[in-house]
Amino acid sequence: MTTSMPMHKQATKRIGIMSAEISNTLATGRFQIQKRSSRVPSITTKKQGCSSSCCDAQTFDSHSLASFRVPVICGKLFSGSHVALLGCLRTNTHTHVGSHTTETVYVDYALWGLEEPYCESPLFRGCTIDYGAVLEWAGLCYYDLDTKKGQLGEIIRWSHENEIKLDVTGGLHLRFSPEQGSMSFVDYHNDVTFHQRIEARLFYDEPRRWQEIMRDADWLRRLIELSKGREVGIRGVRYLHPSHLLPEEYGAEGQDRHEPADVLLGTEQRDVVDENSRRWTFLFNLSEVYERGALHAWFEKRDELEPVVDLYTLAYTDRVPSAMALFLNLMQALETYHVRFVCDSVKTYKKRVDCLVENTSGADSDVHDLLCDGGQQGSKSLYLKSRISDLLYAGGRRPVSPKHMSFVDFPQKLVDTRNYYTHFSPDKKDKAFGKEELPIVNAELMALLEYHLMLTLGFDGETTLTNVQRRLRNR
Repeated sequence: MTTSMPMHKQATKRIGIMSAEISNTLATGRFQIQKRSSRVPSITTKKQGCSSSCCDAQTFDSHSLASFRVPVICGKLFSGSHVALLGCLRTNTHTHVGSHTTETVYVDYALWGLEEPYCESPLFRGCTIDYGAVLEWAGLCYYDLDTKKGQLGEIIRWSHENEIKLDVTGGLHLRFSPEQGSMSFVDYHNDVTFHQRIEARLFYDEPRRWQEIMRDADWLRRLIELSKGREVGIRGVRYLHPSHLLPEEYGAEGQDRHEPADVLLGTEQRDVVDENSRRWTFLFNLSEVYERGALHAWFEKRDELEPVVDLYTLAYTDRVPSAMALFLNLMQALETYHVRFVCDSVKTYKKRVDCLVENTSGADSDVHDLLCDGGQQGSKSLYLKSRISDLLYAGGRRPVSPKHMSFVDFPQKLVDTRNYYTHFSPDKKDKAFGKEELPIVNAELMALLEYHLMLTLGFDGETTLTNVQRRLRNR
């Protein structure tokens, strides 16, 4: 993205003429910074670099201007189109002596059609998002062959369910809608493609900052990732703004009056192709999220869940450096979950163990020793082994039963392995799992964490146990 900008005396207010290349499309127009400050006038997406030329460099100290961020840059192209650039950051400055200065900057979001009067403190009513490969998870639409024969043979029919609407905490309303796409073909006789997608719409009772909306959209994406056990991308985003309202004569009411406008994303835009999605390995789907109220719990408990989910999500991305790194992440995630959702007091934990043993069928002194051994009894801090044992026992359900060793010895070996890799004590090597064993151990730890996350979202124990163990068998 290249910009050419003549110098103005009020450089902190106006950038001037700009030519920009975004996605191989050349656009030229006039841009300005909305707030008078010494922050950088930054202009591009994270995916593509941007250079801008400021003339009359002798009267312009570009370094003082291009040292920080600027929240918004608003512009109008000579074609008449408007664009607002959000989250701008300068990365490089090069001065051509006596001529002009070239600035290389990055931008998080480019919002097309947002006019200058609304750029000072831009607030939005929501957005629509295409998450890509979520058709099976949503289960709202599909193509099939009509059983009736037409004159041209079997007829391809698009079937769809009604959209699903959910009210979430904090004035957020979600809507999942099936959308039929176009038909494309290279050779009409041999290769015809039918398109469809699921549109997720986030709408707020009160206008929000764009970054807050995208944070909610990303949190929703991560819920889908937990369900599928696979990475979910963002294929496209459009924003909803009060300045883009359909006329009343169109018959649209409420949030439907807001006409979506395009957004160009930086590194957040990634379309993840999932050709091997298997419905029977999903922990839950959209209809189950709706029935159980899981989405409300997911957003309401976000502050507590977020660190746990951050550690867990490494498991289903293509960025896992090693089985050892994943193991350490999962152990930390389990410990963090226990601290935040079970207990973080030795006194409370001992009472919890006594209650479990007393009220759980089949529990005896051996179970008590598993959950709270002699060392824990005399300690003033809660051991990692006790936390892991508590999660593994899970009130007697035991969602994970290791096949390579006894259930009783499993927690201690997990702790020894973690301590060996974090502290690298040679004397612990023989007590730790070998690197060749870690993939199996990681699968079991993932299942254990998924079990407890599902319970936290409101799913019943029996359904949770069945779905988690089915996924574990198919990993």
